[in-house]
Amino acid sequence: RGFEMGRLVGPPLTESEQAWIAEQRVFFHATAPLSAAHRVNVSPKSANELRVIDACTVAWLDLSGSGAETFAHIAQNGRLTIMLVALTGAPKILRLFGRGRIILARDFVRPEHARLREAFNFLSTPSGEYPPGFRGVVVLDIDRATSSCGFSIPFFEFSRERTTLREWAEDKGRDGTLAYRQLKNSYSIDGLPSIAQQEAAAGLKPVGISIKGGYISATEYGTNPLRHLYVRLQVACALPGAFLANTTQEGLGARDGLVFAAGALFAFCLMRAART
Repeated sequence: RGFEMGRLVGPPLTESEQAWIAEQRVFFHATAPLSAAHRVNVSPKSANELRVIDACTVAWLDLSGSGAETFAHIAQNGRLTIMLVALTGAPKILRLFGRGRIILARDFVRPEHARLREAFNFLSTPSGEYPPGFRGVVVLDIDRATSSCGFSIPFFEFSRERTTLREWAEDKGRDGTLAYRQLKNSYSIDGLPSIAQQEAAAGLKPVGISIKGGYISATEYGTNPLRHLYVRLQVACALPGAFLANTTQEGLGARDGLVFAAGALFAFCLMRAART
């Protein structure tokens, strides 16, 4: 019928594309670690928290949750893709490819982020405070944008935004959500360091962890380097298929990985000796 099944549309995004993004109700973002032994992540988000900053940049305000894959992957390699799908009206899929960067909640007040704050002012209180669960802003610098047909996507009718996550964060408060992130957002499911380690005060590292149900939780932060080394060994042992990948992505080779393991084992023996 003469339909164009796929085409390059940016960057820069046209005003028409920017307006279409603003009309959407949901979007999806995908990230991937460097190692084939690790898992690709795809997450859905309410487009209510997505904003077009300019013709080459979009960003969303991220709220605390149980997962922290996106932060871990972007911190490691910066790759990020966003997809939006028309669920009403004319069919369309828009994919935005590029490099992601993270602005932590504590850094959002810096002068260089004034333009971003202006874009998200509708989410702040009159005093300028953001929701208690606010953990950061994810920015995508677009290097490729493509549009495709979306002919097979079914129609959906929007009902309302869910409020459960905001209510949960308000109930916990800022200190409670910060403690939750330390527990749940210190590692990705593959053992990569994530947002809570970025948020931690200088010198503080996980020195106690719990591994249960396929998730790694940080139960304690501290400055003891031997305890942190032992924690790293625990993570590596819990994820045997990813151990070499973890050491290689940190700029270490196989021999260095063995040295790391030996050092961590030595740290464990020292701690056991100190306790007896």
